[in-house]
Amino acid sequence: MSPEVNTSKFVKANDITLHYNEIGDPAGEPVVWIHGGGPGATALSNFSRNMAGMSKYRNLLFDMPQYGQSDKPVIKDPRLAFNASHVISALDNLGVEKAHFVGNSMGGGTSAKVAMEAPEKVDRLVLMGAAGVFPEGMEMPKGIGLLMSYFQPGGASPEKMGELIRTFVYDSSVLTEELIQSRYEASIDPEILAAREASEAMALEDITEGLGRIQSKTLLLWGRDDLFVPLESGLTYEREIPDARLFVVPNCGHWVQWEHVDLFNSLVEQFLVGELDG
Repeated sequence: MSPEVNTSKFVKANDITLHYNEIGDPAGEPVVWIHGGGPGATALSNFSRNMAGMSKYRNLLFDMPQYGQSDKPVIKDPRLAFNASHVISALDNLGVEKAHFVGNSMGGGTSAKVAMEAPEKVDRLVLMGAAGVFPEGMEMPKGIGLLMSYFQPGGASPEKMGELIRTFVYDSSVLTEELIQSRYEASIDPEILAAREASEAMALEDITEGLGRIQSKTLLLWGRDDLFVPLESGLTYEREIPDARLFVVPNCGHWVQWEHVDLFNSLVEQFLVGELDG
């Protein structure tokens, strides 16, 4: 049986149901993992390569609303705030009082928003290529252009998904055709397409002004060659969060956790136990 089947669970979150995978030691410190906003994304597909190295933790990998097996509500609210509210509700319903958070891209912005709005919920915070910060004068990144054109014109296709996924990474040899095909198939789920059509366009809100409220120790991991959320955004996160440390990874795109698994797992493990404090 696959990890998806073995670990698949559901929890109420506000007025919808979220799907999550629970992996690792049930008695371990909880770690919440939140995926990015690309079409076809799920938490398990984003973070599956990191779970073996995090087995001593209680890993909670949440599919965000409109993704994976979570409900597909029509979303009119700002996306990061909407996601954060549902994650907070899910943790309350699971009886999780406090957890470490790991988020990439949209999931990084969502995790930061949770840390702003419910600081008591967030122990340590790990953000990779986190969305939600837009430095003045920043041009449209190549990857964002591909995201915006994925469904239009002409609709989604395996070829467009392949181009998009290859842009996530610096070296496309780390990708598999299975990943690209599974992401494509997930992206054309009729229920997801209907919800997207009825929702406000997913332009993520700017959360820069609230970053100073984050109380958690924060580890920022950024690919030097990120074509979705450029390094300038990482520098803004480092400047605005009171207790943040930025690691820039060379020869790396938007998926630090996928492209440099051993380095990522090592840095996160050291950070969560306090070995990077100083």
